[in-house]
Amino acid sequence: HPHFDHIGGLPELQVFKKIRFYSHEKTLDLAKHLQETFLGIREWEYASLEFNRWYDFGKFKVKHFPVVHQPGNVAGGFILEVKGKRIAITGDTGPEILRNHELLEEIQGADLLVSEMTQKYPIPKTHLGVEDAIKFAQKVEANKTLFVHISHSNYAHEELEEKVGENGIVGRDFMVLRI
Repeated sequence: HPHFDHIGGLPELQVFKKIRFYSHEKTLDLAKHLQETFLGIREWEYASLEFNRWYDFGKFKVKHFPVVHQPGNVAGGFILEVKGKRIAITGDTGPEILRNHELLEEIQGADLLVSEMTQKYPIPKTHLGVEDAIKFAQKVEANKTLFVHISHSNYAHEELEEKVGENGIVGRDFMVLRI
């Protein structure tokens, strides 16, 4: 989605001559604007994804699903199928995702769940708190769960790892995760 904390680093990608972005059309519009403003013309491609539809790109399949995240209605997560593995990524989402039974059923038992865990406590229609992110992971029952998008207002990393316990892995910069 086009919030600055997700798309503001786009100019750092100038080292790449070719990139292909996959997202909602409104997010791609802002990405194009940032590219043109800061980087000039590049050979970058943009693939617009509608919500709740599967796309087959040959080497992988993807479904972009909407989530509740203020403001607006352009935030979403992704389900990726790559080399026989299923990866579910929540993106920024409010605790309302816990009541999305259709999505929970679709991502049940994923090989990897990447769930946001931005805040200590949930912010309705915006972000998951620690307890809600753990509950979400327990409902999905993925083979591995990675908690990401940890804000400075969350617990210290070591304390967060204790709270997460066996329910997943708290993400770190530059970590490598194999599935």
